Amino acid sequence: SEAGADGHWTEGETVEVTVAFSEAVEVDTATGVPSVEIGLGGPAPTRSAAYLRGSGTAELVFGYTLVDGDGAHTVMAVTPDSLALNDGAIRSVATGADAALGHNGTLVLASPPSIPDGPKARFEGLPEQHNGATAFTVELQFSAEPAGLSYRTVQGGLQVQGGTVTRAARRTPGSNRGWRVTVAPGGDGDVQIRLPVRPCDQPNAICVGGEPLAQAAEATVPGASSTAPPPEVPFTASFSGAPAEHDGTSPFELEFRLSAEPAGLSYRTVQNGLFDVSGGTIGRAWRLQKGNDAGWGLRIEPSGFGDVTLALRATTDCAGTPGVCTSDGRMLGGGLQATIAGPPTLAVADAEVDEASGVTLDFAVTLSRALTETVTVGYRTVDGSASAGADYTNTTGTLTFAAGETAKTVAVPVLDDVHDDDGETLTLRLQTPSPVRVKLSDGEATGTIHNSDPLLQAWLSRFGRTVGTHVVDAVGTRLRGAPGVESHVTVGGYRLPLEKPIAGEPAATTPEGASERALAARLWGPLPGGPSPGAEPDGRLAALVRGLAGVLGVGRAPTGGADAAGAWADQPAGDPRLGPSQPLHVPALRQVLVGSSFRLHVSGDPRDAATPRLTAWGQFAGTTFDGRDGALTLGGDVLTGTLGVDGEWERWLAGVAVAHSRGDGGYTTAGLDEHGQGDLASTLTSLHPYLRYAVNERLDVWGVLGYGWGELEMKQDSGETRATDTTLVLGAFGGRGLLLTAADTGGVQLATRTDAMLTRTSSEAVAGLQASDADAHRVRVILEGSREFAWAEGRRLTPTVEVGLRHDWGDAETGFGLELGGRVQYADPALGLTIEAAVRGLLAHEDSDYGEWGASGSLRLAPGLDGQGLALTLSPTWGAASSGVEGLWTRQTAAGLAPPGTRSAPTGSLNAEVSYGVAAPFGTGLLTPYAGTVLTDGAVRTYRLGTRWTSVSGLALSLEGQRQEPVGLQPINQGLQFQAAWGF
Repeated sequence: SEAGADGHWTEGETVEVTVAFSEAVEVDTATGVPSVEIGLGGPAPTRSAAYLRGSGTAELVFGYTLVDGDGAHTVMAVTPDSLALNDGAIRSVATGADAALGHNGTLVLASPPSIPDGPKARFEGLPEQHNGATAFTVELQFSAEPAGLSYRTVQGGLQVQGGTVTRAARRTPGSNRGWRVTVAPGGDGDVQIRLPVRPCDQPNAICVGGEPLAQAAEATVPGASSTAPPPEVPFTASFSGAPAEHDGTSPFELEFRLSAEPAGLSYRTVQNGLFDVSGGTIGRAWRLQKGNDAGWGLRIEPSGFGDVTLALRATTDCAGTPGVCTSDGRMLGGGLQATIAGPPTLAVADAEVDEASGVTLDFAVTLSRALTETVTVGYRTVDGSASAGADYTNTTGTLTFAAGETAKTVAVPVLDDVHDDDGETLTLRLQTPSPVRVKLSDGEATGTIHNSDPLLQAWLSRFGRTVGTHVVDAVGTRLRGAPGVESHVTVGGYRLPLEKPIAGEPAATTPEGASERALAARLWGPLPGGPSPGAEPDGRLAALVRGLAGVLGVGRAPTGGADAAGAWADQPAGDPRLGPSQPLHVPALRQVLVGSSFRLHVSGDPRDAATPRLTAWGQFAGTTFDGRDGALTLGGDVLTGTLGVDGEWERWLAGVAVAHSRGDGGYTTAGLDEHGQGDLASTLTSLHPYLRYAVNERLDVWGVLGYGWGELEMKQDSGETRATDTTLVLGAFGGRGLLLTAADTGGVQLATRTDAMLTRTSSEAVAGLQASDADAHRVRVILEGSREFAWAEGRRLTPTVEVGLRHDWGDAETGFGLELGGRVQYADPALGLTIEAAVRGLLAHEDSDYGEWGASGSLRLAPGLDGQGLALTLSPTWGAASSGVEGLWTRQTAAGLAPPGTRSAPTGSLNAEVSYGVAAPFGTGLLTPYAGTVLTDGAVRTYRLGTRWTSVSGLALSLEGQRQEPVGLQPINQGLQFQAAWGF
């Protein structure tokens, strides 16, 4: 590029170097900036010229701007083989190959050789013409500082024809490089001004370093009487004296000069209307020479560390704004622009990361432009909502940018924990940049740690699902109650009526009626109008004693597993649907609550369906759950008490229930943080309006809504405790009914039960815990059909088909289950013979390779009504034959339909017992000797032999001997068992 007007490259001027390639290239500066090295000449060190432009062409342009301390130079040299990529890339457009970087050196001259070496002088700011009477001013500029130059030497050394030098003054106080010279014309003719070359030993000689001027400087100002018309000279302007860089805080000054003196230009126009300024403002404008509008000084106040740009506004109308024109009507042209670079700055950008083991927050630190010197800056982390040592590792240090580097990264290690604390933040702060001219444009950045840990959502979804199940089952139990069900209290699973049972219609006398009621009882208990379960008044004391005995662990309590609490809580002891009993395995108080309920008719006659009836009811339910989500394992126990009141009239039942639930549990993690376990506790109080409508005598539909509020507390084993408020939104609906009866179809009966439940449990955000929403939903359907064939003497054949479907989805366990089953039953009352065969199969969606099936049968030859005579029972099974669609319905989730370790070959078993009942001596009761066995493939075989005696007073005694033969090397077990029971 060309040097300045004085033939030198000096401070603020840019040296451009063009590098030519044999074919078109592309430059990639995403990761680094290519550069080429130039020498300033003499002993000065080399400089790095950075890439400017030319991508996609065969010529790339590099540039370097001289700064203070570089000096003035007339010769530049490109250093051989200095083209460097600096992690950037220069590639061929045609082939994609990287450019070859080798090249020769090149010498660059600042000015043509014909210009003599040595100091130079020139005239600037000449008026286009003088009027012959008014003095005018010109400027005299020197390429270097003349030593000992006075205004007398300047004034005396100038040779003027057609006028006289009246004044000479320095343009900048203390500097001899620029002078303002005032000339008074001697008439209307041209004024010629000349500064001759004089040897340094002559008077009025101007020398620099003992060297005279290289050549004379001349200028001519046409006069008013000049015969040649003045040329049409454009009215232009120029900037001078601008610094190469500002510091972002201190004002700086520059000069603005016009090629001719405008008419009536004020400082207000210069300061406020003549320039478009970005990155700063013009704080002050003043005339460089009093009474002369052709030269102005400007003070610029930067607004920050960015570049400051002044762009001259063009005049399009002398009467408009800015309206800068000469007296002969020439308008000031635009296009003039000056850019003063801001200081080199450092900035750090915000960063974010998803919390996980081994990840880091990567803060990008950038230098605004490449420098030739090394730049350093310190950094340190500062806590926000994230804490050093718990959420991240405290990080401090110093970044070093080598010459030409503009980008660095600070990595802050993130610590993984288990609790949801989304949006935790910390600050990375830069400090003490060096050298001093480097500023901090953005010295702080926010690091955000996003948390995807499952703990809150995992707990909330399971707790909310369990609470919803408890409430829906409790309301469902109430809705399934017949109008004639008596008031009662159930304690520990044992029922105590509070009034004499109200009988509905008499027991069914037809096979169709009996089959219909049996089918209804299997699905949801007695239909409206049917006989009510429960003891007669004289059995209340016995029921209460049995209940208390079960609570205290003296006897055995009915169980169906944690999932079946709602199913057995309202049933009398000994109900065959409850399955085998087992010893009490939970604390006595909880067992009392889980197995307890009540129903109380407050007003109205339960026998009269036409009058409104008011009923109060309550029920407890308890469930234990567990779950896994990656490294997280959690479990808990939820206890819910529900209290409701409703009114029933005609086909409608409407009411409201209040429930209070408490869940206690804990969690453990694998390899997350040093505190990898803790306790969780939730409480929730909820309100639930519900409604049931009987479409007809055999079909009804119902719905339940709910909203709850409570609190969740999480306590880590480190001792840190966090608590937040929670809410529950619940919706459930369903229906039940006999779709077809024997009377409708001539023998075929079809019954169904279905429900759907949607829950959302939410927690609020608090310090250290993010807000969380957790969903848990399910749909359940059971369909059962049967057909009864009857013959004389009460013989019946009843085939039955069952279908059960369940789908769970949301943020807890999910799955899909489809249960298919069928059975055939034959009964001959005259012979006391009952034969039944059943098959079933389970398909589990979450494990497509898993299939479960089973088959079972039973043959029972029963004695007479008094229990005397021969009785034989045979019950073979093959595979998984003991579940059925009710197990699909009552299971807490469908996720366990395909449990691990269940793909072994199916096994068979046979349970057999033969007995013979005879009257005991002296009419004391019934004596029944018996023998039985349980034979199972690959398992323990059991043989039993004993006698049962049942007295007429309710006392029952039994004596049994057992022999157990385990498979393999296990020892044989033999024992004798005596049991006694007394009911009163």
